[in-house]
Amino acid sequence: KVESLTKQLKAANDDIRDLRSDNSEKRKVIHQLEMELEALRQKNDGLERNQDGLEDRHAREIAEYQEQVEKMRSDLDGAKQDIGKYLKDYQDLNSLKLSLEQEIAIYNKILMGEEHRIAVIDTKTLVLANDSKRSSRSSSKSSSRASSRSSSSARSTSDIVEEMLEKDSPPKEPSTGVISVSWKVKGGTVRPIKPFHPLGDAELLHKAMKGIGTDEEAISEILTKRTKAQRLVIAKHYEEKYKKELLKELESELSGNFLSVVQHLMWRKSVLDARALRKAIKGFGTDEAVLIEILCTQSSKDIEDIKRDYYEVFERDLTKDIESETSGVFKKFLVAIMKANRPADSGTVVSNLADEDAKALFEMGVKQWSPSNDRFLEIFTQRSYQHLWYLFKQSWPKLTTVDLIETVEKECPKDLVRGLKTLIRFSTCIPPLYYAIQINETMAGKGTEEKQLTYIVTTRSEIDLIDVKEEYERVFGVKVEKRVEDETSGKYKKILLDLLN
Repeated sequence: KVESLTKQLKAANDDIRDLRSDNSEKRKVIHQLEMELEALRQKNDGLERNQDGLEDRHAREIAEYQEQVEKMRSDLDGAKQDIGKYLKDYQDLNSLKLSLEQEIAIYNKILMGEEHRIAVIDTKTLVLANDSKRSSRSSSKSSSRASSRSSSSARSTSDIVEEMLEKDSPPKEPSTGVISVSWKVKGGTVRPIKPFHPLGDAELLHKAMKGIGTDEEAISEILTKRTKAQRLVIAKHYEEKYKKELLKELESELSGNFLSVVQHLMWRKSVLDARALRKAIKGFGTDEAVLIEILCTQSSKDIEDIKRDYYEVFERDLTKDIESETSGVFKKFLVAIMKANRPADSGTVVSNLADEDAKALFEMGVKQWSPSNDRFLEIFTQRSYQHLWYLFKQSWPKLTTVDLIETVEKECPKDLVRGLKTLIRFSTCIPPLYYAIQINETMAGKGTEEKQLTYIVTTRSEIDLIDVKEEYERVFGVKVEKRVEDETSGKYKKILLDLLN
């Protein structure tokens, strides 16, 4: 038994020794695997960190590329709009070129006719002069009487030459009647300031809005003494220095009519008109007076600018909005104006064409004036304002003595009356006179139409406000500054007077 147990014990010890040896080897393997695992973990961590870095870099690159794509798209849209504008300008210049070529051809014909007449005059005068010399040699009168007779003979010679020209000159071709129609203006009350320090102006504006209260007088002093182009430069410097938009800062600090004037000074005119049109169209009902006043007094280029800015600000098509919010003959009339086919004023008018248009309108009859008539639309929406001025001021009175505005009020469709009256009044007045009358209407009766007054003073301040003031005083016998001072008050009065002065 003891031997058997001893053998078993020995065998068990051998097994234990083998197990310990095997366990030791396995521990070494486990340790080696753990070391490899740790190395793999470190490698994995490094790869993950590299992956995160790559993902961040790729995300930044994608964002940058997207910004570049958006900028390129914006540039492309701007380029398309510029191309459209340049194409329109090219068409206007081309039409102007054609009209100038026609004028040059007309003047060439006139010059050729004058050369022929001068040649005839020279020939006839030479013959008559020889006859005069022979008669003077046979004369025995005193030198004083001879000189008086000579002057008398000269006058009679002129009459004889005219008679000969009437007999001998070739038949004249019908004249195209190119008439010069233009007026000079003295300009606006707001001129570019020199020297111009935009960064200094930006700092002064920031100071005026900093802290408790706002220095409106300082804001008015700067903005009313700078042109719109200079104000935009100031706004750019303000944003670069203070990382804020100047107009938004002004809007947060100002209010009422004073703020309205500041907004008018900072916005482009086309943006002002686009916002006014949107307000007139939006909501319940449509303010037709605003639509008429803006669209019937704009050039084709102005209308194109308004359409562009309307889309940029509201992301809507102005023509489609007008079509959806108006109806009948009024809609047809406005849509025709929105096509922007009116030629730019060139300073000349072909009187024969104006006479033909006047005759066509007269034969048509004011009762039949309607956008459904192509000839009516062509005359009222595809003729320059200077052409319409000659038509209504010169050609129309040759056909009738009845007042045109009164006739339109009595006989035209009601939906069309206001638009036609505005178009006729605008085209028959030079712009300074038209806006002088408009300013007076804003202050006539009880109360003052501040919106219209603000619009006229701000938009004409760089164009012809000096002339508007002179026309106002000539027509109404009082300075416009005096009327504005009596009809307005406070800071609003101050900023308007700054612009008028």
